[in-house]
Amino acid sequence: MIVQAVANRWLTGESAASGAIVKLSLYNPYMTAKDKLDEYWFLLKYVVFRNTEHHFADTVPYGYIVPAFAAVPLVFRKTRPAAIALWGSILSWLAVVAMNAQVRWQNERYTMPAVAWLLLLASLGLALVLEPPAMGAPWSLALTRIEEGPVLRRARGRRTGSGRRFRHSPGTADARSNLVLRTREPQHPRPAHHRRKGATADDACAEASSGR
Repeated sequence: MIVQAVANRWLTGESAASGAIVKLSLYNPYMTAKDKLDEYWFLLKYVVFRNTEHHFADTVPYGYIVPAFAAVPLVFRKTRPAAIALWGSILSWLAVVAMNAQVRWQNERYTMPAVAWLLLLASLGLALVLEPPAMGAPWSLALTRIEEGPVLRRARGRRTGSGRRFRHSPGTADARSNLVLRTREPQHPRPAHHRRKGATADDACAEASSGR
């Protein structure tokens, strides 16, 4: 960035890039310092309330559910460092894009990185509410255990592109799909010489995931 600024200054007489001169209120020659500050505060409030009161929900109060869940990881010691890093990224990003006078264009696309980080925090906060770390093993943030339904059972029996069928034995019929975020040691399928006779690698993976 320093090299680019020096090159811009040498070739054009301006250190800033042409896009910044056009889009940022800071470089508007027709605005006073007070006008620029007022514009910045207006856009900073805009990028916050536009997402919470328009994109997150049709009704005003419900849009704040997302940042409320996103604040939950700050409460727990094990998730606080990651939450502080993400919240710092969100706030600093919004502080920067609020300097862009065109931040209101194209459905606020300039704010979407901050929205992605906020949704990540909200999903982590929801997991913490459903199963706090103090209730189980460290980082065992299990959301739920979903029983294998008939749609998944039928999918197992369909032919793949290679023409073979998935094996569907009674041992895998009651397998569960776990939606978890954990740092436990991953389970690996059994080596070939430890598999039961006639079992495939898919069966070994299913048995490992079901804890057999």
